[in-house]
Amino acid sequence: MKQGLTFSHRYLEELKIPVLPAFQDVLSLGVEYVRLCVYWDEIETNPEEYDFAQMHKLLTMAKERGQKVILTVGMKAPRWPEFHIPEFYRFAAIKRNPQVLFNFLERVLLEFGEYTNIFAYQVENEPLDPSGPQFLDIPLSLLKLEVEQVRRFNKQKKPILLTLWGNKLVERGNLAPLLELADIIGLDLYYKVPNGKSSFAGPDLADEKIKALIANSPKPVWITELQTCPWKGNPHKLTTELFVENQKRVQILGAEAVLWWGAERWLERKEHGNPQLWNLAKKFVTSS
Repeated sequence: MKQGLTFSHRYLEELKIPVLPAFQDVLSLGVEYVRLCVYWDEIETNPEEYDFAQMHKLLTMAKERGQKVILTVGMKAPRWPEFHIPEFYRFAAIKRNPQVLFNFLERVLLEFGEYTNIFAYQVENEPLDPSGPQFLDIPLSLLKLEVEQVRRFNKQKKPILLTLWGNKLVERGNLAPLLELADIIGLDLYYKVPNGKSSFAGPDLADEKIKALIANSPKPVWITELQTCPWKGNPHKLTTELFVENQKRVQILGAEAVLWWGAERWLERKEHGNPQLWNLAKKFVTSS
């Protein structure tokens, strides 16, 4: 099983961790894939004015190290508040007339199209799952148009990755429509989500059923977020036990790749003199 992680430069900035040195550390891990996040509101700072400088720095660093990248594009991207729409656009208006979104997608694909180390484009993040402060989701009809737009300007024909909240596969039934659109399916799995004051909930399918789902899927299935930090990321509750437990648990699922979730918190701890989780991550990579 190939391994990777998500690297949110915006979240690191919130944690007051220098982004470029942190990314150098990530590149030194030697994971197969790093998922980088294109935040629309960071790129389009004024209507039809685009600033790609930060992403070029990260993609160039990755290319120089031969690092394969999964690049997220669209309105939604990993990390709160989930939707990263510029303040001068409105979600309701975009749903009625998505041209500004399509323009953005086109610019992103053309801007980064020459990076041969981009392995796949992820279109939106958990698009059919409601999330964010207003608990919004992206209509399937709009997602289909977005995927068409990305494929149109995806000159190197990179795979399209679509993700969904793996904890509610049964309840929401989002897997089937995504299978029709994607080249790769990504499941986001969190085994410890607070369910009241003292209890936790995990996926609504047992591990053996998730394993069967992956084995019988007509498309490759990845675990695009494997929880390695507590829900809401309380830094005082990060434990090596959670990391090890979930790593062992995911081994039986048979996914083609797994991307760890929570690397920014490992980097924060490392920055403050506690590299235990970071060293554990390195150990997993070198032993796999």
